[in-house]
Amino acid sequence: MAKEYTYPKWYEEALLKGHFIQNLISGDYEYKNPEHPEKNYSLKFNPITDFQINRGDIICFGGRVYRNEGVWIWDGKKIIPLDTELDEYGGLPSEFKVGKEFAPDHWIKIIEHNTIIWLEDELFDQIEFYKENNKIYGKLKIFNKEYKILIQEADDLNEEEIREQLKEDKPCFCLYTNDVLLVYIN
Repeated sequence: MAKEYTYPKWYEEALLKGHFIQNLISGDYEYKNPEHPEKNYSLKFNPITDFQINRGDIICFGGRVYRNEGVWIWDGKKIIPLDTELDEYGGLPSEFKVGKEFAPDHWIKIIEHNTIIWLEDELFDQIEFYKENNKIYGKLKIFNKEYKILIQEADDLNEEEIREQLKEDKPCFCLYTNDVLLVYIN
């Protein structure tokens, strides 16, 4: 499960303005304000040493306010914002894939407002399809736990057409809820 760590809200504003510059050797984010050099005091933070943070953990600037406001994610080297392409409030960036590294519920109740996840490409080949009540469903094991797969926009497709769509549409996103993955294809 992802962990959540908090820094003051103004750190996020300074980060967005480019006033915190990451030292690529130490990993420290050092405060430098080019507009007011007289205010460049010795302030730095480093999520690795401050929190023993892991890839995929959440950094929240200023505590929880509204949905994912102030919520960023640690990519293993730096702090990055949540992706706003699919949800304006922010969702899991596509470089964080469920499969080898993360379970589908890794960010549940930590990233709010949506349950967007991304699957490792090879997992799509491991989906076992079956028919139930004239609909095609799938099942997939991730970390020895079985998940039911619902394919969105696939009512008129057969299993072969669904597999072909999944190969063409990678990466496609999923929504996760109660051990069910809703996979979106175009």
